[in-house]
Amino acid sequence: MRNATYNSRASLQRASFAASAKGRMPAGDSGSSLVELAVTLPIFLMMLLGGSVFALLWYDSIEVSSAARAGVQYGMQNHATASDNAGMQTVALKNGSNVHGMTAVATSFCQCESNLGDSTKNVTCSSTTCTAPQTVPIQFVQVTTSATVIPMVKGSWLPGVPFTIPSSFALTGKAVMRVQE
Repeated sequence: MRNATYNSRASLQRASFAASAKGRMPAGDSGSSLVELAVTLPIFLMMLLGGSVFALLWYDSIEVSSAARAGVQYGMQNHATASDNAGMQTVALKNGSNVHGMTAVATSFCQCESNLGDSTKNVTCSSTTCTAPQTVPIQFVQVTTSATVIPMVKGSWLPGVPFTIPSSFALTGKAVMRVQE
């Protein structure tokens, strides 16, 4: 009896293996792969779409910050380029040409060594009102870039899901450097 049961199980296993080897599913598993695909595919696509939206926003953010730095690097070369606000803005906008609608504002200011970092204590660049040890003001250039980026997908993806993508993102970049003497 024991041999007969074993032989019938072995023949069932061989039949099941032979059916799956021919591309057919065993009798109890038909349609389960399709159900699994139907459940996981929308989740996978949402993750893929969300990741691409995030990646494009991250790229635009890097572009806006890099554009500000490029404008400042142009202006910090010497005192003549430091006073060329239009030139700094042009360099920044050319560097960030991949971001549509980006704006750039360039400024130049001076501070005494004793007041570095305090923007309320700027002095005129031509004055010599600084106290010792350095009586000549230090000149700085600053470029601020900004852009409003509209993502390729916005709003809620699924009804009832509390996560929504805003309709736009405000990105800003700011760079400040000391002008070379």
